[in-house]
Amino acid sequence: MNPAMMRTVSVTARRLLMANNRPVLQQFTAVRGYRGDSGDGETNLSAAEEALVRKGKPVDEAIRARHVRPVQLKELSPQNLADLQANASGSGTSTQDLELEIRRKRLIYRAKQRGWLEVDILLGAWASENVPQLEGDELD
Repeated sequence: MNPAMMRTVSVTARRLLMANNRPVLQQFTAVRGYRGDSGDGETNLSAAEEALVRKGKPVDEAIRARHVRPVQLKELSPQNLADLQANASGSGTSTQDLELEIRRKRLIYRAKQRGWLEVDILLGAWASENVPQLEGDELD
């Protein structure tokens, strides 16, 4: 193995613990070897940790499913739905058109937010000009 890959990292840390209602300063040192691209290895979870993972998995899956699912009109508050219908371009807009409009607005917001965070105004400007013309499959 390459000697540069054999380096170790030594970390000394201190933490403040409470023991018998009195603060106790604990110091410990951990040594970790640098393994390069050798992978993550196997997890060594205790039985209690595995039980927590099993218990939390359904909640995690539900949150992730909700996060990636497109917005539906039935999830909007009555006020937001009324505002969306009032601002919709064209008369007699369908549910599908209104849901696409929500997705467009959210994509523009996310693009502008990313532009602001990265000091990249062009991304937000491009999104404002071009996203309204995108179709449903192009928004994914």
